[in-house]
Formats: sequence, structure tokens, C-alpha cells
Amino acid sequence: MSEQRINKLTIKCAEVKDNSEQNRGGKFISILCQSKDDQPFDETGEAVILPSGKNLSIRNCENTTGGECILSLKGIHRKDIKRGNVIVPASFAVESGKDAFILLPSGKERHLKGNYFVEGGIFNDYNKRNNRPSASITFFGRVGVVRFFYPFPLVTGARYYISNENNRDLITPVTLIFPGALNQRESAQLSERILKFGGRPSLKALYSIILRIKHFVKLPVYLKDDEFDGSIRSGMFVVMSREYDRIKGALLKRTSVVGGVEEKKLCEQIKGDDILIHQVLGELLTNKVIV
Repeated sequence: MSEQRINKLTIKCAEVKDNSEQNRGGKFISILCQSKDDQPFDETGEAVILPSGKNLSIRNCENTTGGECILSLKGIHRKDIKRGNVIVPASFAVESGKDAFILLPSGKERHLKGNYFVEGGIFNDYNKRNNRPSASITFFGRVGVVRFFYPFPLVTGARYYISNENNRDLITPVTLIFPGALNQRESAQLSERILKFGGRPSLKALYSIILRIKHFVKLPVYLKDDEFDGSIRSGMFVVMSREYDRIKGALLKRTSVVGGVEEKKLCEQIKGDDILIHQVLGELLTNKVIV
């Protein structure tokens, strides 16, 4: 997947216009929304409401006029829905995070470390009216390490727009490449390896780099069928084979003790990332390797 393609990723979403009851007495909550895409919003199934990040289910979508639609929702209380909230299909794996990595376009001027306004991601104008900076960003070549000041919707491969707090008129489009954090050493490794691709690695190449730095990575849904050398799959996670075997062996050894071991203590006893340990343990329990 080329850089140009991931920069043009569009996200179907609907903005809440009116959260008063549209058809009183029904089983579901019905709200009036406005499609934020050029095409009508017609999604059903699992979804996320932002910025709260609460999960819900869209049971029906009835398009009206002018890009408006009436959504029937289940799994969320009316008090949790406000005008201006955005509903996004869960298939985009939207995460609300405080750390992320972004990629600057090729040939852009050097950006300095500082506080930045961040917009877009869900749709072009998302967060545009905010009057205070969204995050601090440190740059390693074309890669920016983002530390948000508050939870912010993150979608891998989506286009965002950044502008320095001292010059908000100079807006630069960027691509979110990784929703999460790397330490300083890992960040330096990422920047160094990106340079080996001539500054234009594909999205798969970027995830391959992060995989080898962190030993595991959670893939976005549109990379779920891609293969990575020297790794194995565990759900939406890709794990370097050696790291997976190490954690699996440690889990089997400790859970073989008479009486078992509490899950929390397992994570404390095994060296590695807690998220990865929980993922491997869950897979072993599902496959009944551990009972």
C-alpha cells in the first residue's frame, strides 16, 4: 500500500445533529445525523461514538435528504450522546489514545519540536474549532512522535492536519502510521530504518519496522491478510516467532504449577509487554493448550 493511497483513506462517519427521540416508544434509540463523507452514510453493525469511545451497535440506517440520516442505535444510553459527537464503524479500528506516530509527506520542510493543533482523521474538520493545542510533537526526520494532551481518535492510515501553535495558518497534512508509544531508543531506531527506504516506505514496510523493534504489532484491518517474514499471527496481532515461543514457553511452565497462577502474577513474572502476554495467554486458553 503506497503512501499516496494511505494518505487518501476516507472514513465513513456521521455527526450527531439531534439526539432527541425520532420515533418514541421504539426499542432502540433513534437520532438524526449528518454524513461527513461525500457518499451517504449506510453503515450498520458495530460502531464507536467519539470522543467518548463508547461501543454501540447500529441496527438501522434510514437516509433522508441533504446527507442526513436517522440511525437506530443499541447499547448506549441517550445521556451519553451529544450534538457534535461522531459515530464511526468499528471496522476502522478507531482508538482513543494519547500517543501516536505520524508520517510527514516527502520533501516537506523541517518541522521543529513544539505544541501543535491536530485536526482531521475522522473527517477534515474534526477538532478544527479547538482553541488550544492538541499535542506536543517531536520529529525524527519525516516521523513525528505525538503526545496528545487529551484522548484523541486515532485511525491508522488516515489523514490528519497539523499546525504549530505559533503559526496556525501553516497547515501540513500527515498520515497516522501507528497508534501507540515507543521509547526514545525505539523512536530513534524507527527514524533510522525509515531512511533506508529513501523516506518513502509503504504502510506494510512501516509496520514491519515497528514489528522488529517492538517484537509485536496490532495490524489495522486493511493489513489483516499481509504476511511478515519471521512472524506468526495471533488474532489481529503479528508477533516475531522467537518472542512468541519465549512467552508461550514461560506461560506453559508457570501454569503447570499445582493450583495454577493468577493472571496478574503471570504478567509480573514474565518479562515482556503486558498486552502481548495477555494476547498469547488468551490464545492458549481459547485453544485449550492451557486449562
